[in-house]
Amino acid sequence: MPLDNCDARDRLELLNKMAISYFSSEGFTEQSREERNEEVTDFFMIQGKVLDELYEEEATS
Repeated sequence: MPLDNCDARDRLELLNKMAISYFSSEGFTEQSREERNEEVTDFFMIQGKVLDELYEEEATS
């Protein structure tokens, strides 16, 4: 599903599914604590941007 053709709610749902899959993967759990913290922080920053888009879409609809 191309993200350009999705609304913010769909992108948020896809992002969360991808995060759950990745954060429970062996590749993630084998990283150092510092690397894991950095990736989780990056995820929340991206999630925040998508949430902002969702709020904006809902406010204009």
